[in-house]
Amino acid sequence: MRKRRFVITLSLLAVGLVTLFSGLALAEETAKIAFVGAFTGPAFKMTKDAEQAAVLAVEEINAAGGLLGSKVEMIQRDGGNRPELHARLAREVIEQEKIKAIFGGGASSCTLAASAVAKELKVPFLVSVGNSAAIVWNSGHRYVFLFESNSVMEANAWIEWAAKQPWRTYSWIGPDYEWSRTILSNFKAKVAAKGIKLTFEKELWHKLGETTFTSYIPVLKASKPEVLFIGSWGGDMNAFILQASNAGLFKRMKAFGMIAEDSAIALGDKMPEGLYGFSRGPFNYCAGKYPAAKEFVDKYYKKFNMYPGGFSFCAYDSIIAWAAAVKKAGSFDAEKTVDALQGLKFSGPRGDQYIRAVDGQLNCPACIGLRTYKKEYGFAVLDPVSVVPAESIWLSEAEVKAIRAKQ
Repeated sequence: MRKRRFVITLSLLAVGLVTLFSGLALAEETAKIAFVGAFTGPAFKMTKDAEQAAVLAVEEINAAGGLLGSKVEMIQRDGGNRPELHARLAREVIEQEKIKAIFGGGASSCTLAASAVAKELKVPFLVSVGNSAAIVWNSGHRYVFLFESNSVMEANAWIEWAAKQPWRTYSWIGPDYEWSRTILSNFKAKVAAKGIKLTFEKELWHKLGETTFTSYIPVLKASKPEVLFIGSWGGDMNAFILQASNAGLFKRMKAFGMIAEDSAIALGDKMPEGLYGFSRGPFNYCAGKYPAAKEFVDKYYKKFNMYPGGFSFCAYDSIIAWAAAVKKAGSFDAEKTVDALQGLKFSGPRGDQYIRAVDGQLNCPACIGLRTYKKEYGFAVLDPVSVVPAESIWLSEAEVKAIRAKQ
């Protein structure tokens, strides 16, 4: 009887050990990553577009057998428009969820807050939303990588484009925080350095998240510039364009600025004619140029019943670049992955690309063009598109090193 009980006990123990080790093996076969973004607040649309593209990329990786024998699982966290919450969530997913890398971002202040945590805890942070140059330059570090043209690059692109236009009297409206202040100050300084004399008749700064612009529009009308430079974005941009259009502002002046796909899609046929916008990945242009882009656009539309915005391209690239780096490193180890990301060359929906080793900046171009309504899409796309290569608008490696040396 005792012998039988002993045998039964050993059998149960064996079953328990098998179950335990099977569970451990299963746990080891899952590689967690996190998308920490701004799913509420003014950046919600661009964040959602980016997150959907990340979901698609992860699904494709898993459908192809996973990564180094592991299934990739992406968890999401909403930091809204609060930098301190982005930082806390970044710390939470690293320390509690044991994630291998962080993706996403939000307003630049939020992205910078999460980036500081990634630096402290030494985890790769691949940014697709929030593009202050400080992310990779002034506050840059080994663990952060930016998959958008940064704010200085975009300011330089606008300078290159605006220098070819006949306008010499400007007005400005934008949110009062570091990113937009950098855009305008760089624009002014570098236009002046080209010997072009511009006059800014009026500069208006609104709070981030503003939705009522009735007090700003008469001031802009009275300033009578040839062109209005719009630094607002997201929900702020949409509200301003609608209210300004209803007030007839764009019949009195030209306008250009951060009018991306999220605004174009949200406004649909209410987008006024004659506005010049930008994109970090104009889907119509890319799909006509790169087979990988057409495939990405088709898959994205089939899954989400919508076209991808520029931020979608950035997020998709961030996932496939991380996966390529993990494969190159042969490991999920953070240090090895970061080493592989620095200088990584890969191909995605925006063509052949590389990450500059000195600063983690992707060599993605800035795309500027007229927002033209297309009935087949139901919103205004960039057409025609002016593509400004990264190599002509980013700082030199020596300049980046000089900035980093002052940290």
